[in-house]
Amino acid sequence: MTILASELSSYLENGASLGKCPEDCMGIPFGEATIDLCGICGGDNSSCKDCAGVPNGTAKPDNCGVCNGNNSTCAGCDGISGSGKVIDACGICGGDGSTCLDCSGVPKGGKVTDLCGVCGGDNSTCKDCAGTPNGTSRIDVCSVCGGDGSTCNEIACVGQVDQCGVCNGNNACLDCAGIPNGGTVVDCCGVCGGDGTSCPELCKTFDLRRDKRELKSSLASLYSTVKRHSNREAKCKRNRRGAASLRIRQARAFVLRTKSDISKFIPNTVKLCDTPFCAKTSVANILQASRNNLKKLYGLSRAAQLADIKACGASPRGSSAGSRASAGVLSTAVSTIGKLPSIRCDN
Repeated sequence: MTILASELSSYLENGASLGKCPEDCMGIPFGEATIDLCGICGGDNSSCKDCAGVPNGTAKPDNCGVCNGNNSTCAGCDGISGSGKVIDACGICGGDGSTCLDCSGVPKGGKVTDLCGVCGGDNSTCKDCAGTPNGTSRIDVCSVCGGDGSTCNEIACVGQVDQCGVCNGNNACLDCAGIPNGGTVVDCCGVCGGDGTSCPELCKTFDLRRDKRELKSSLASLYSTVKRHSNREAKCKRNRRGAASLRIRQARAFVLRTKSDISKFIPNTVKLCDTPFCAKTSVANILQASRNNLKKLYGLSRAAQLADIKACGASPRGSSAGSRASAGVLSTAVSTIGKLPSIRCDN
């Protein structure tokens, strides 16, 4: 360190008499370190700079990170910085574009629902013959819109138009209560609009719920046999995608088809009336189809048992017992189907 002559002279005049030499802010004799504007010894005025670079300045970053900013550069359409809200297609701040959708879902679109309920329609799809949307005018038998069928009697209809609008008709559209195209029917006892209870001595009611449960139980038993032996065969062969898998799928199809037919065509109770008014429906073909499905299911169960023996070496005695069990299930199921009435009365 080089000591200037002037400093030495000052030291000799003042410091020497006091017994010490001049030191800088770090305590170094004749050192050059000074305290900066931030109050830091030997500092470079950087520790107290504001965001604008001014020592001890007052500038600060706003909420958007802009030095001395006014929070506007990142404000949403609501004026709140960082909200992220923007004007939607309908001109709504922070909206989802749904307030101005037309019936087709287009913002500010021009389509509206017409009187027929058609988006963008022209009211033509529900016009009556008079051109009125949702109108009630109809073309009569004389081809007259809104007519009563009387204007063409002398020309097209020599006679009289019946209640069904048919020239010289026989009112074939009347129900038993005399109402054109009405829904009232004669019940099995011959009573118009009756509920079929006025002639109990002529009707028999069959409760088939127990029989249906027995049938479904037989189906489940045979399917279980097919699945159990097929899975065992596949395991012994180490092949779960071969004939065993196909057999299980076929058995499942027979079960589902038979269950569907039973549920759809065979109600829990069946009524059969010995009267000429009974509207009879035959379900004999459904019952026969169920018998056939059961026999095919039994055939698959036997095939599964034999394949199991061949693949896994099961005992023939066990096979015989399984065969008898499956045959017993089939016999019971076929017997149950035989008890079901093949004809029912629907009115």
